[in-house]
Amino acid sequence: MCIEYSYNPCRSFSQGSGCIGAAVCQVSYDGQETFTLGTQESAWWDSAFDTNGVASLNYVYGNKKVSVSLQCSEDGNNEFEAFGENPVNTFRFQLTHKCVCWNAC
Repeated sequence: MCIEYSYNPCRSFSQGSGCIGAAVCQVSYDGQETFTLGTQESAWWDSAFDTNGVASLNYVYGNKKVSVSLQCSEDGNNEFEAFGENPVNTFRFQLTHKCVCWNAC
């Protein structure tokens, strides 16, 4: 079984008993536990584009750090990809969606 992640860039949500009022959650391998990885209140925008011209939203919760790269998709391709935890307590994701494009939503 794979680790699963949940993400809402707009509103806080809760999932299970360990992920309350979160922006990003992690679900354990066995599906029995949930963990908060970042909160909406901690969100900050990084407009310093990476080498691919992508900005990111970043979150923290305790010693956990999350970076979500934002990829514009004009063709309707909507995807949330998890790239895992590396190094420890540092999580990387990519959100591909039309609403990431300027003035698309």
